Amino acid sequence: MVDGKTGSPMIIDTIPSFQYASGVTADLDGDGFDEAIINQSTLKRTQFENKYYSYLQVIDFTHDKKYVLADTLPATNLASTPWIGDLDGDSKFDIIYGAVKYQGIRFDLERPLGLFIGVYKTDFVMKKPVRWGEFMGSDFSGRY
Repeated sequence: MVDGKTGSPMIIDTIPSFQYASGVTADLDGDGFDEAIINQSTLKRTQFENKYYSYLQVIDFTHDKKYVLADTLPATNLASTPWIGDLDGDSKFDIIYGAVKYQGIRFDLERPLGLFIGVYKTDFVMKKPVRWGEFMGSDFSGRY
C-alpha cells in the first residue's frame, strides 16, 4: 500500500505466485475504510503433481489482517481483476472473479484448458458506493 500524498510505501507484502491483475476495494466490514480484494493464485505441490489454485484474498489494512473469501478455483489467475458491486439489487456485495487452467504448471498461453468464473454473493451489506470496484476503478479514471 502506498501513501497517496507522499508516494511512500506504507505496507509491503509478497504474493505466492506471478500475476499482474489488480485488486479492487470495498468497505466490507462497514468500518468506513476500504479493504483490498485480490484474485490470488497459489501453487500447491504434492508428491505426484503440482497444481495452481485461485481464491479471493481480503487485506484489511486498518485491522492488519488477511482472510480468504469465496470458493477456490482449480486454475491460476494471471491477469483477471475481480469485479465487486451489487449484481442482484439486494444491497449486498457480489464479486465476480476468474482463472484459467493450463497443463501442469507451464503457462502455454496458446493452449488453455479451461476458463473458470466464480460469482461470490456475500452477506456484507453495502453502506456506501464502491469506489474501486473494477479494473481502473469504478469510474474508469484510474484515480482512487
